[in-house]
Amino acid sequence: LVKKLTTSLDVKSIKLSKDGKEEEAGFESIFFTAYGFMMMMFILVLTSGQMLVRSMLEEKSNRVVEVLMSSASSSELMGGKIIGLSGLGLTQIALWAFLGAVMSLKFGSLPITLSHSLLTFVYFILGYVFYSAVFVTLGAPISTEQEAQQVTGYVTMILVLPIMFAFTVLQNPNSMLAKILSFFPLTTPTMMALRIPIQTPDAWELIATMIIMVLSSAGMMWVAGKIFRTTILLTGKRPGLGELIQIVRAK
Repeated sequence: LVKKLTTSLDVKSIKLSKDGKEEEAGFESIFFTAYGFMMMMFILVLTSGQMLVRSMLEEKSNRVVEVLMSSASSSELMGGKIIGLSGLGLTQIALWAFLGAVMSLKFGSLPITLSHSLLTFVYFILGYVFYSAVFVTLGAPISTEQEAQQVTGYVTMILVLPIMFAFTVLQNPNSMLAKILSFFPLTTPTMMALRIPIQTPDAWELIATMIIMVLSSAGMMWVAGKIFRTTILLTGKRPGLGELIQIVRAK
């Protein structure tokens, strides 16, 4: 009896078509669902980040930031930018999610469960805050359009990493490579958005990666605040890496 109860079984997911015929849920639907979530996060973070960097550049070029700083502190100004950026991103993803749900209900099936959607949403929020701080940190010292393109190019290369390894991770979502990228803060949000719809990681991985993202976001916000406060009014030569490190280390 114990042997029968502990025997592993091969289970195939079967869904019914509108005609009542059995239709096997294949790899394609899972792939496009997971890949779609990752690409959506990539596009939103990149486009919103570019808007944030260019808005800071425009305010510095037009000297508007000096007027803003006369009526608001640097922390308030930076916080307002990040909150506004997050609000824009959340509005976009809410619209896309609504359209996706409507289309899914129309065809009679949901490509992702509610629990998976909530987990992905949590990683999206944490990743959005983290990358907003990254864009503020890199965008505050810039003074020219060329420097703005370089900054967004650096972040784009980081965001492309999960896309490059997408097929490898899809074949084995619990591989060592997938786990390493999942615990690296710059790739955690997109990598977890890719893994969750395919095979939800263990609870300890979810908790650990969320803690890492919370701590990384808090640390990055602290760094962004110090750099933003010191360099937002600077024009001309951009501070080098050594100068930025001194700004962060200064009390």
